[in-house]
Amino acid sequence: MCGVTEASFRTGADFSSAVYRYGHETARRFHRGCSQGRFMAVAHSAWIDERAHFRWRNQAERWVAERRAEHYSLSLRAEHQSVGQPANTAVYGFYDSVGRNFGGFITGGPFGIMYPPQDAPVDQVKVLVDTVAVRDGVLRGLVRNWSRHLWAYELTVSAGDGSFRWPLSVQPGEVAPFEIPGWAGSADLGLMDIAVHAEMSWHADPSRAWGHAPAPPPQLLVRDETPRPLRASVRERYVQVTADVAGSSVSIASVELEAPLEAPTSHPSLRHLDENIELEDLRGYGVVLDGDGRVVDLGPALTVASSDKGEEITSLPHPLAMDHSSPHLVAGVSLLFDVYTAHEGVAFAGYDIGRSGGKFQTPILYRDERLSHADGRFRRYGTLHGAFIVWIGAAFPWMRTDAG
Repeated sequence: MCGVTEASFRTGADFSSAVYRYGHETARRFHRGCSQGRFMAVAHSAWIDERAHFRWRNQAERWVAERRAEHYSLSLRAEHQSVGQPANTAVYGFYDSVGRNFGGFITGGPFGIMYPPQDAPVDQVKVLVDTVAVRDGVLRGLVRNWSRHLWAYELTVSAGDGSFRWPLSVQPGEVAPFEIPGWAGSADLGLMDIAVHAEMSWHADPSRAWGHAPAPPPQLLVRDETPRPLRASVRERYVQVTADVAGSSVSIASVELEAPLEAPTSHPSLRHLDENIELEDLRGYGVVLDGDGRVVDLGPALTVASSDKGEEITSLPHPLAMDHSSPHLVAGVSLLFDVYTAHEGVAFAGYDIGRSGGKFQTPILYRDERLSHADGRFRRYGTLHGAFIVWIGAAFPWMRTDAG
């Protein structure tokens, strides 16, 4: 607060010169003497609003460090006790086209982050019965981690003689899909016996910390180069979710998403995430839901190089995922979710996909088609009568952690 001015005032500087140099109020403070309060420390946040004066700098710095620790403690406690996500934060690592929950889009929605009431905690993963459907002998649906605090690892969904093991971790409040082929049981949900098992943990998974690059929200794209056969290497790597895709199938549409790796503010334990992170078995997945919100398809969403969609990135570090200005930092990848048609739930009808009449709709962009209008030519849009969700993360992080 005083510094050199205090010293100069004590060696003979008069009051008028101080007024001329620093203004009347500052000169009055100097004149009163402030040797006991040379340094002012301020702690201002959503949880703390304090200030104090100290004679020595190290005293002020120590006080600020104590307040900072108190801030993080209060913030973490509030987040654990909150009804939902902290203000202005979003859970990373997945995107749903209805609620836009991916790295900044936090508008909510039935497939976004949800928690049970605060006075009725639930620390387990449960099936979302309204999303379950049986089509062509395949049982599909979504589950949700209802815990406010615990992550779910080693998630397994079992029904009848079949089971499905979800490779990624499931964040608090997040949904995850399942797909069990060869289903010969009843299509009546009331007669199904679906069991869910998961290991619940306080430890956050840094491999899920993928945001969404600043760009228009991803859309379902249809264009000339979209129809692609399912690569043999992809079928082998994602064998659990490609068994229902016929060998002659080609994609009818795709979702492309730019995803940077960054520390999400919604998880305090990942606040200091080192972007020079090493990941094995990096994977992406996507689902298509019909207009009523039931899962009609689950498939791979390849993690590819942003500059070369043909180069699959399965681990980090990878040269094509690095930041060119800081080569040691991970910049990001692209997610490429190809949608394959197998039934009417994802079949074309004009410029629409699926059956109309449901409560969920998502725009389709026909990138290579234009509409002529008096004011110019415009891209053609259609409608997906339903929604899509994509996820990204390292497969089976729990096992790799246990293995050291």
